Amino acid sequence: MSRNGRRRSRSRSPRGRGGGPPASRYEIGKTQSLRPVQWSQVKLEPIVREPYRSKATYRRSEREVSEWRRSKEITTKGRELPDPIFTFEESGFPAEIIDELRYAGFTAPTPIQAQGWPIALSGRDMVGIAKTGSGKTLSYLIPALIHIDQQPRLRRGDGPIALILSPTRELAQQIKQVADDFGRALKYKNTCLFGGGKKRKQQEDLEYGVEIVIATPGRLIDFLSMNQTNLRRCSYLVLDEADRMLDMGFEPQIRTIIEQIRPDRQTLMWSATWPDVVARLVKDYLKDYVQINVGSLKLAANHNILQIIDVCQESEKESKLSILLREIMAEKECKTIIFIETKKRVDDITRKVKRDGWPARCIHGDKSQNERDATLKSFRSGRTPILIATDVAARGLDVDDVKFVINFDFPTTSEDYIHRIGRTGRCDNTGTAYTFFTPNNAAKARDLIDVLKEAKQVINPKLVELANMKVKARDPDRQSPAVDGSPIDVAHYRALVPRVHARRWVCVVIGAVCRGTIGAVVAHAVAVALAAADCYRAVRGLKHLADRHRRAGALRDDAMVAVAISETALDLLAEIVIAPIATVNGNGNASGTESENATVIATVIEIVTVIAIVVVTAAAVVEVEAVGVGTEATEMGEPHRTIVTKF
Repeated sequence: MSRNGRRRSRSRSPRGRGGGPPASRYEIGKTQSLRPVQWSQVKLEPIVREPYRSKATYRRSEREVSEWRRSKEITTKGRELPDPIFTFEESGFPAEIIDELRYAGFTAPTPIQAQGWPIALSGRDMVGIAKTGSGKTLSYLIPALIHIDQQPRLRRGDGPIALILSPTRELAQQIKQVADDFGRALKYKNTCLFGGGKKRKQQEDLEYGVEIVIATPGRLIDFLSMNQTNLRRCSYLVLDEADRMLDMGFEPQIRTIIEQIRPDRQTLMWSATWPDVVARLVKDYLKDYVQINVGSLKLAANHNILQIIDVCQESEKESKLSILLREIMAEKECKTIIFIETKKRVDDITRKVKRDGWPARCIHGDKSQNERDATLKSFRSGRTPILIATDVAARGLDVDDVKFVINFDFPTTSEDYIHRIGRTGRCDNTGTAYTFFTPNNAAKARDLIDVLKEAKQVINPKLVELANMKVKARDPDRQSPAVDGSPIDVAHYRALVPRVHARRWVCVVIGAVCRGTIGAVVAHAVAVALAAADCYRAVRGLKHLADRHRRAGALRDDAMVAVAISETALDLLAEIVIAPIATVNGNGNASGTESENATVIATVIEIVTVIAIVVVTAAAVVEVEAVGVGTEATEMGEPHRTIVTKF
């Protein structure tokens, strides 16, 4: 179909915040209000699909194609797989697209593009599994433009022809930039929808009519639920970073959106990993699909990245960062991303780096969209070579010349670690990733070693020691080191329970022999004091254990043992406190005056003892709660909060 007369693309990137998974009841209600469309009752615009024909000068033999796939570590699954293309000219792209590729500095297709373009241009559903920085965006975006070019022009009220779903606003904006560059060649318009921005501007884009919508699921559902757009014309669907979207809890939203799209669509799903949840989504919504894997399906780090693990104490990280930055900033190529777990710590470290004299800016969820855009622009241009960020920038951040990545805090999973360090070593460049690994991260040492082995990296012996120590610590009767290096013997805390039981029975026996006497009261008071000391030691032990395991989800059996012991000790103390009063009030052999005096003394002692128990236990609990000071909600897992609550 002719492209003459179509207006050139205009930048339509609305400002806003979003990209995170919807969490409120309002947003969940929006999802539930969208009901599946009865497509049999809807008159649809026919989809035009011109047959794909390679422009290769000759037909390559099956052996030649197999050897090429093997050399590029490409495996495929599916029937009637088209041959790869080796040059841009073989693709049959319009001259405008090829000129734009040359202008952007590309000389030949990447492996995922060489095999992915023929499949997408054939109109087949496909799944692409490839590492970050492999050229996935152009793998689906250029076929989207070719597909749009074959369809009837949009009419007033029509929704987009191509829909690209992204997990985060940063990735959505980067896709939009590529769509601007290449869509301009064919004069197609696009818009980017993500949460937190001004809906008015986004709504105007949709009313004006755009061929391509790039969106995060939450904001798109918002517009669909208000009938401000529709997906009846959508015949080309892309799920980018599908594994990330599912990790973020977007599965219900994705399924809701897909049910709003015509069933004869073409669907392309792109992912860096192949978890079961992605496989289920593919099985439910893709038809007769082709799967391409570049590299292993197993989670693996980019082999172009040098990984250096520095095993250190938490208190040493800031000084080590200062030394490391002095070395990095002396390099000619020094663009660096520093990943930190919490927003507060990001701000603190950014101020420290600036005080050290280095140009740095930070990005996290509390920053406004204008601040985020300005920070990324400054970082891409090189004006600010140091970017300090939470995991909001870990995936989808498309900056090709990042030379260094520093994991100031080790992430919660090995997958997040791989995606973090994947910000460097992109497009076959080399890069270096430094990681500060502390005893607090010992639970993840074994997984990290597996990643390093697969990438053929040198393994720090101290990391191996931490991994081995963690294995030994699984025996709950062994001692476990606290943060300050002092031993925590879990068996000792287990022994407290029978000791408290024994002292209780000593109280009972003394009370039976010396009923109603002051001696019985004193014996009870001593037993209560000893039991209180045991209980306090158990709670203090819990404090040390919480110190050692303060990272979310890192609590293990030893901490749970301390919880159970402390609860038991408190219960038994309650019984011991009540017992003396019952004893001295029994029908004792003592005189009336002595019995009355014993009762008064017992009451006073018990009141003082109860107050003392409450004070020492509350003090220990406050110390446990203090472990979490300065951390964010995302860092405090449910196990940690539960332990504090039980006291």
